[in-house]
Amino acid sequence: MQIWTDVTNALAADVELKRRRTLPNGTISTETLIVDGFEGLIDSLQAKWNEWTRAQQKADNVREQRNDVMTLAYETMKDYRAKVPLELPPGHALLDSLPALSPDPSKRPVGPSASGEWNAGTSQADLTATPSPTPTVVETDLRYSPDTPYNPDNEVTLVTIPTGQPLTFSTDIGLAVPGDVALFSWVAVTADGHEGRSLIVSVTRT
Repeated sequence: MQIWTDVTNALAADVELKRRRTLPNGTISTETLIVDGFEGLIDSLQAKWNEWTRAQQKADNVREQRNDVMTLAYETMKDYRAKVPLELPPGHALLDSLPALSPDPSKRPVGPSASGEWNAGTSQADLTATPSPTPTVVETDLRYSPDTPYNPDNEVTLVTIPTGQPLTFSTDIGLAVPGDVALFSWVAVTADGHEGRSLIVSVTRT
């Protein structure tokens, strides 16, 4: 067990910290740590926090705009599909070529089998997967969501691996400090864009 205690003015340029550490034999050892430029470090941390907050807000706004556009596009296409048959005769080429509003579930590939664990030696999460058995799969994505529970609408692709290559990847995203939990998903993708997802993989930093 280690306890750090600030023993000087928190506004000082340098801060002296005391560490009390319990040794294996039960005795307590006291050590001193001098943090140079403490005030500057705090200012830098605050600036980074403000930068991250602004970026997060911007990302939220962009995702909301994207969702609004997708909703409008879906409703427009749905209305188009309902009205076109009223204007064209049966068997017309435009009727036969109307695209589907949603993916055909029969073409969805089987998702990969996935696992992951924290690697204390590299300070990263080691993620692996067994490839989808669906022969039409051309690549597999490893995706990450910062949300809990996992939110596919707010996921990012960390790596895309072509079929035939090992499905392994290591990362520390979302795992900055002990106790952090990160959620991942492997997604098999066919040439025509159909996707099959693995179960969500949860990794905790220890």
